[in-house]
Amino acid sequence: MLEVSNPVGAPVPRTLMAAVFRSFRRLHGPARGINVSLVFVDRKTSRRWNRTFRGTDAPTDVLSFPASDRRPWPTAKPKLGEVIICYPVAVQQARASRHGVRREVAELFAHGLAHLAGYDHDTKARAERMATFEAKIITAVYTSTHKSTIK
Repeated sequence: MLEVSNPVGAPVPRTLMAAVFRSFRRLHGPARGINVSLVFVDRKTSRRWNRTFRGTDAPTDVLSFPASDRRPWPTAKPKLGEVIICYPVAVQQARASRHGVRREVAELFAHGLAHLAGYDHDTKARAERMATFEAKIITAVYTSTHKSTIK
């Protein structure tokens, strides 16, 4: 299940984020029973969390926080973790890349989900595997019914 919190009012369709999440679940497995939280934040919040958890005193585009315990409680579904997207940074990056904000946010969400799945980009080989996984997620979204909303 995808839980979305959008206190900054980012104009991103929930259906698009759900499509990215569905694509991720199909590729990562299991297809059912995974909970992820997605939160859109402002620069100030992103900077504070980036400083606190990564030691970098600047806002960042996306942060991922894996759940500390992936074992489910007897009646609960396992929580994979939380993805935090700084919407103003996503807008800035989309403009710099000359593509749409929705596409940027979808790519950032895929990146955050890849981190939750254990992918990383700390070496060239690992970065290539991670980029391939992210591309598969986004390609599946492009070929789904949401291709018109990801521009």
